[in-house]
Amino acid sequence: MTSYWFMLSAAGASFTLGSVLLKQFADAGGGYVLLLAVLALGLGNLAYVRLLAYGLGQGAALSSISQVIALSVLGAMLFGERLAMPQFAGLGLAIASIWLFSQTRRYQIGDRNDLSNSVLDVVCRVLRRGSCRGSGPRLG
Repeated sequence: MTSYWFMLSAAGASFTLGSVLLKQFADAGGGYVLLLAVLALGLGNLAYVRLLAYGLGQGAALSSISQVIALSVLGAMLFGERLAMPQFAGLGLAIASIWLFSQTRRYQIGDRNDLSNSVLDVVCRVLRRGSCRGSGPRLG
């Protein structure tokens, strides 16, 4: 499991480095900077593909969202970019999506039916009918 976290961190660092190098290339030019950026992004993609091959899609999605936030902060701090209201709204939605991912994480331990049946119970409580367990077919 530790190697997966290492791969996820390496992919995130490679994508961040590649993005910073591409911004420097756009500002100042230089073929070697572009070559380093392509190399960093290529290594990040190789690490990312290994993660997806082992079914770690949720971790990869969280990594991508975290990178968007990190790159926005880096762009503002290192390059003096100014974020407009739609960009602030996008960052807020990215943070909200990380929170939503963390809320569904507890259902990954059990089987797939745990999440769908828990959602069914919440819907029944909202409709003020009590729990639906035992009052019909189980989902899944």
